[in-house]
Amino acid sequence: MSRVVLVHGAATDSRVWAATTAVFGGRVFGDGVFGDGVEVVAPNRPQSGDLDTEVAFLAPLCEGAFVVGSAAARPWVWNWPPGACR
Repeated sequence: MSRVVLVHGAATDSRVWAATTAVFGGRVFGDGVFGDGVEVVAPNRPQSGDLDTEVAFLAPLCEGAFVVGSAAARPWVWNWPPGACR
């Protein structure tokens, strides 16, 4: 199963994704288009201010996932680790 992880910024929490998760969150989509399905999640990250802590928390959720977030009002998307998505 594929996963999309919606990551909030430092000054917000997962509620920033409320409109998105109201439609997609916690649901699994798939009819063969995305293989065996796509899970969409929006975790509350620790907001510790420590990069190692943040990465340790997010890494298991993001492994092989499409990761979506925004910074400075600009969206970004990547796969974790780079090249992991097929």
